[in-house]
Amino acid sequence: MAKSSLSRVSLTALEQDEVGNKGQRTRLGAQKSLSWLLVGCIALPIKLPFPVPFECKTPRQTPTIRRQPRRRKSVPRPAPEPVLEAPEPIPSQKTRRDSTAVAQSNLSQLIYTEVNDIRQSYGLQPLQWNGDVAKVARRHSQNMAANNFFSHADPQGNTALERLLNAGVRFNLVAENLALNENAPDPVAQAIMGWWDSPGHRRNMLRAEVTETGVGVIRQGEEYFFTQVFIRQP
Repeated sequence: MAKSSLSRVSLTALEQDEVGNKGQRTRLGAQKSLSWLLVGCIALPIKLPFPVPFECKTPRQTPTIRRQPRRRKSVPRPAPEPVLEAPEPIPSQKTRRDSTAVAQSNLSQLIYTEVNDIRQSYGLQPLQWNGDVAKVARRHSQNMAANNFFSHADPQGNTALERLLNAGVRFNLVAENLALNENAPDPVAQAIMGWWDSPGHRRNMLRAEVTETGVGVIRQGEEYFFTQVFIRQP
């Protein structure tokens, strides 16, 4: 492309040179045109009729040497020593009994909390926890689980009235709710629901005249024995 362009300009310059009066101006114009073409450092295989005012040199390009990054030799790291965890000790029989007692005590507290929540939702005063009444309730649940019965009266014929009197608890009103659950995913919820669906048990839960309560829960296998005693002290 560069060669054909310059040839066309050179021919034009030769044609203009044949004009008599404007020859000198034409040669100057041709020199400017050719000088302009040579500014771009275009190599042409022709001999120009006039001196070139500059020398076109193609700059030498210095080759770029890319240095490869040094690769560090990977040093194998020693594998971490395995951490051996000490096996958990097998709980003793006393520890198992203690943990069972704690779990059963938690169930008793859940019953106590649920009943008070129901009472307060009906505008009644919450019941106070009585530790002596709770012991009486717990012993009755243990008696039912050990002797395979479920009743307000024990094999000796004693009811909650006699059991409280024998324990030295002072009261002038008493009521009692019992529940027995087997294979229940939530024994507390099932006991509360069973009491609420029974008019007599629901009446005990909502008695405005009782002021204190105690709960005893015993688990034997997959069976849960619940006893809740309500009293009013004189």
